[in-house]
Amino acid sequence: AAVKFIGSTVPFTGGFASFLGDYYPDHVTRQINDFKEALHDHAEKIDELRCDADQLSALTSQVLLEVPKTTSDEKRAAFLAILLNYANGKSAEQHEVDAFVSVLSPLSDLEMQILSVAVSPGEHAMGKGLLHPGQATGDTNIALRQVIEGVSEEILMFAFNGLRAKQLISSPELPGAAMGGEVRLGNLQLSSFGRSFLEWIKFGED
Repeated sequence: AAVKFIGSTVPFTGGFASFLGDYYPDHVTRQINDFKEALHDHAEKIDELRCDADQLSALTSQVLLEVPKTTSDEKRAAFLAILLNYANGKSAEQHEVDAFVSVLSPLSDLEMQILSVAVSPGEHAMGKGLLHPGQATGDTNIALRQVIEGVSEEILMFAFNGLRAKQLISSPELPGAAMGGEVRLGNLQLSSFGRSFLEWIKFGED
């Protein structure tokens, strides 16, 4: 089931000084406490630690620094899944878990959305009416902007190149949007690191 985080329920009204003095520190504390509560709620699913406790402590501290930096429930749930998977002894290469946290931290909502499309491009295309059910494998020439609507080609290209730089997709470099370049579904080729990352940011969904 999707993890829901409470976050702020009271809209802020006031000046910037009031924001810095009152709202912001309370917001950070609330975000961290909310995450800790979600972590405790899922902890009962792991009856025995299957990892190094000191490494888990360090990883938890690292994650708690990152949690207040996002407003995305999806990213907070991903941080939660990484900790739970590590505690449960999920197999990973040396230093890979640290890399997952480092990669997740700067991921934008748009980059997360593109990764979701990369997992099942055909399904997303069918959801937009761009493919018929008989075309299950999908048309790789469909433009990404037809699936993720309302985003300019320049911004899609920026996010695509960001995913390439993070080694999450292994697609070749494309010409810039100004030169007529266009991100198509066939360009969204997940790397082996990208596939591992996507497995690690989910917990108990197999």
